[in-house]
Amino acid sequence: MCKQFCKNKQDIPIIAIFDRDEPNIMKNIHDDSQGFKDWENGVYSFALPIPKHRENKEICIEHYYRDSEIQTIDNDKRRLFLSDEFHPKSGKHLWFYRTYCVKIIKIFGLNSVRSLDRNHTRIDLC
Repeated sequence: MCKQFCKNKQDIPIIAIFDRDEPNIMKNIHDDSQGFKDWENGVYSFALPIPKHRENKEICIEHYYRDSEIQTIDNDKRRLFLSDEFHPKSGKHLWFYRTYCVKIIKIFGLNSVRSLDRNHTRIDLC
């Protein structure tokens, strides 16, 4: 996206904000020495700053909430799950009987806490 927009001078600056959970994307959109990347022609990008309550650097926008907020049950009795709630080999939830993570390789292949939906698959917004 930034690569395309920077080909032409922008009348209004374009600032693209990205999650930090994909290392391959991070290396292209963020410059740690400046805190952002200047693509030229009025196009800039940066990765979300890490909130003080998070230790892990690989975060997405949902990680701006505390875990207790992420795990809140909604009016339809749904909630988000975090990958560290599941056993890394079996995918079985650590305390909810009959709850499994079906995308275990994708989720645990990354060194990060991930948000999961009620079907126990990663939310694509992360």
